Amino acid sequence: MMNNFFYRCLAVGTFLLVGYSCKKTSGPGPGPDVYVAGYYTASDGNVEAAYWKNGTAVVLAKSAIASSIFVSGNDVYVAGTEYANGTTTAMYWKNGIGTSLVTAATAVKSFASGIFVDGQDVYVAGYALLNSGVGSAMYWKDGLAFNLTPLTPPFAAPPLPPLNTIIPYQLADYASANSIFVSGGDVYVAGIENYYRPAFWKNGMLKELIDTSLIATANSIYASGGDLYVAGSLGDHAVYWKNGKISFLPDELPAESYGISIFGNSVYAVGGEDGISQYWKDGVVTTLESGDAWASCIFILGSDIYVCGGSYAKPKYWKNGAVNNLPVEAYGNASANSIFVVSPK
Repeated sequence: MMNNFFYRCLAVGTFLLVGYSCKKTSGPGPGPDVYVAGYYTASDGNVEAAYWKNGTAVVLAKSAIASSIFVSGNDVYVAGTEYANGTTTAMYWKNGIGTSLVTAATAVKSFASGIFVDGQDVYVAGYALLNSGVGSAMYWKDGLAFNLTPLTPPFAAPPLPPLNTIIPYQLADYASANSIFVSGGDVYVAGIENYYRPAFWKNGMLKELIDTSLIATANSIYASGGDLYVAGSLGDHAVYWKNGKISFLPDELPAESYGISIFGNSVYAVGGEDGISQYWKDGVVTTLESGDAWASCIFILGSDIYVCGGSYAKPKYWKNGAVNNLPVEAYGNASANSIFVVSPK
């Protein structure tokens, strides 16, 4: 349905933990726990959804991908999609136990893209492919589905291909939800509607970010201090919106922003351009790796910057620019899509 950003940080848009206390000890204390969600090709040829905690893999399901991760207390939540027995099903796993997300009877496939936990409530963003062939944006709260776009006709007909693509639109491109964030009781969802028009929904109410003939995306959403940030793309450019106002991120090649986070007064966006993984801090770019590389998600903990992604089918994450490769069973299709870092207790 979508560009390959579906398998990246369509997630919570990244979550921010600020400040923690510690007591003086006779030696260095434990470091933070780093959780990364994604998938890899196992030695039997199956693609397996997994997450890594400090580099140790936990397999969630075969024939599946993990797209987003959130840690709350001692619980690890992962959203993803399972492809099994001829079905495609949106899922989330809590501590490795899977829950299928129910969609409308008119849906033939469902996909989960992002996850956020607020207290005891679990929110998952995604989309359904209806039996009419139309893609419909939705989210789930504790397993209950909320549709953000229509489930029944009339649906707008696919427009002519925009200027920056030669690929015709399909009905499945109609809408999707890519990221979810909950703040102050309000539910924010970022995605696309009406064929690659970037948008967000606040408590189910639609707000288009831009009306354009170019392909555009809204991949990640983050609320901070009364301001709302959305990362994505417009044409061949990586962008983000703050309260609906667009900012272009410097790029020389076609680029897209997949994740966004706020720390203090600084805006961090992550993405890449034409095989280069990078992030931007207040518009200043830092390149992490080049050569068939990508960056999916960003997480800020204190003064440390964590980014996950991959290159040449090798999932990895970077801490302050230093690479950490994540172990896999076999060389093949793999990616690190979402990252969450927890302070030592």
